[in-house]
Amino acid sequence: MATSCGDPSKVKDLSVKAGPAQPAIAAAEALRMVLDRDGHRVVLPANIGYEPSANTWRFDGASFAGEEPFAELVWLAAGESLSLAWNVNYYQVGGAHWWNVRIDARSGKELDRNDWMVSACGHADHAAGNPAPELPDAAPAAPNDYRAVLLPVESPNHGARAIINAPWSLAPVASPYGWHDTNGVAGAEFTITRGNNVFACEDANADDVPGYSPNSATLDFDYPMNVANAPVTYRDAAITNLFVQFNVMHDVFYRYGFDEAAGNFQSNNYGRGGAEGDFLFADAQDGLTMNNGSFGTPPDGTNGRAQLYLWNAHHAAPRWLTWTAD
Repeated sequence: MATSCGDPSKVKDLSVKAGPAQPAIAAAEALRMVLDRDGHRVVLPANIGYEPSANTWRFDGASFAGEEPFAELVWLAAGESLSLAWNVNYYQVGGAHWWNVRIDARSGKELDRNDWMVSACGHADHAAGNPAPELPDAAPAAPNDYRAVLLPVESPNHGARAIINAPWSLAPVASPYGWHDTNGVAGAEFTITRGNNVFACEDANADDVPGYSPNSATLDFDYPMNVANAPVTYRDAAITNLFVQFNVMHDVFYRYGFDEAAGNFQSNNYGRGGAEGDFLFADAQDGLTMNNGSFGTPPDGTNGRAQLYLWNAHHAAPRWLTWTAD
């Protein structure tokens, strides 16, 4: 049985303090308790399976953006005390939180919790001035071109976007078949901003269902951007930029050890170990809130989710009602 925190080897008289390993509360009831306390009045999802090796019950994820809630029976160590607990996990639709909650398996009392969704809590940088003007390229965009804010430029307020061609060629190990592959054979499986590492799209209604993505048969993603206009007018540019940024991070971090065996985000692990099928969902112009960003990092084998929200100049509205450029 797992231990969600603490080190059971440091608890003296473990067998005496542990007590019986039978919970008084069933897995489904543990999930219900947590959802009720957090104010989610949803129909209790159906139990869809039990994993004996992990003492884990999984539930249907239809009401949780496809992410299956689960309840895992664990021993929770805190100092010299040891409690039998349910580790209850559920994703909050919209991505504000991805809760991992421990409750006492006998009394139902909440013991502790942590959030798999980390919020950036950033602020708008007005000091950098207006977005830099973009000069036309000397030649038309070519296949496998992406126009994005390229490192070390921080944002459009700090420098102009630029064209990069076939950037995966710089990472022959991390992305051996390019950024649009999923089957490990030459040739793109997707002509939208989706591939082995990242699926970038818009999520204006914050329902966590993949929305619009730009599409190019030649993998030429070069779109205009005028931030004096409403964000929807340059969503292609925003989504492309997000796709590039996360793929670049994937390829760079891979060189420093964040590979398949270490639990990175990939649809196909190319036989290199680790759990696959867990590419990153990257939501551009997400409608959940404003002036922030968040990143959810579940265990290997489960899709991560990044959400980038809209920004306004005054940070006044909870959602984008009237937009002005930073």
